[in-house]
Amino acid sequence: MSYESHNHYLQKATKYDLLSHFYKYSNPTLHDYYYHKHLQSITKAISLIHVRQTKKFAHLRLFHVSPNIPAVDVYVNEMRILQNFTYKNASDYLSLPAGTYQIDIYPEGTTTSTIASQKLKLEANQYYTGAIAKRPKEVKLVTLKDSPAVPNGEAAFRFVHLASDIEAVDIAVKNGDIVFDQLTPEHASSYLPVYPIKVNLEIRPTGTKELIRSLPKTHFLVNQATSFYIVSTNTNNETTELAVLSLTP
Repeated sequence: MSYESHNHYLQKATKYDLLSHFYKYSNPTLHDYYYHKHLQSITKAISLIHVRQTKKFAHLRLFHVSPNIPAVDVYVNEMRILQNFTYKNASDYLSLPAGTYQIDIYPEGTTTSTIASQKLKLEANQYYTGAIAKRPKEVKLVTLKDSPAVPNGEAAFRFVHLASDIEAVDIAVKNGDIVFDQLTPEHASSYLPVYPIKVNLEIRPTGTKELIRSLPKTHFLVNQATSFYIVSTNTNNETTELAVLSLTP
C-alpha cells in the first residue's frame, strides 16, 4: 500500500472526528455514527503502516554492458525507471517489494518496440544486478544475485562472463594457479574471499595457456566485494576484443 492510501484514511479520520464533535450535543445518533467512522479510518491507517513496515523488499540495479547497444530506456511494470541509459553506466539499487516484475527495454526515447522484454522474479532480502547484454542476434537482461557481505578486514571477488562471442574461459593468476575454471557465457563464478591485495590476473580459453586478456594489478579493496564483468567490444565478427568492467559488489 502507498503512503497516499495511508494519508487518505488519516484525512477521513480527521473529517469524521470533526463531524462527530459537531453533532455531539445536537444529534447523538450522528455523533455515534461519525465517531465509529473515525475509529474505523484510524484502524485502517494504522494497519497500512504495519503492512508497509513488514513487507519484504528485494533490491535491483541495472548495468549496461554492451557498446553495441545504443542508449536505452528501462521500464519496470510500465513505469520508466531509467532514461538515456548508456554503456558502462550502472544504476543505484532500486528497492522493490518481493515479487514478479515485467522488465521492458526500449531504444532511448521510444516505446514502440522493445529490444528486450522479460519477467523477473525478485526474492525478499536479495540483491540483484540485471546486466543489459548483447547476444549474437538479440539483447538479453542477464540477472545475477549479488552478495555485498564480506568478512571484516577481507575482500571478495567474482567474474561474470558476458562476452557471447567467446567460449568458456579460465581466470588465472599470471604464472600461477587457475582461480576460476570453465566460466561459460551468461554465468558468474562464486565470490572468492581474498586478502586486500593487488594481483596480476589473466583470462584464457579454458584448458589452455593462451592469453585472451591480461588484468595487471587487479586491486581487491578491503571490506568490499567486487564483480568483474567480461564483455565484448567487437564491432565486427573477425576479431575478439574484450573489456573488463567492475562493480561493487
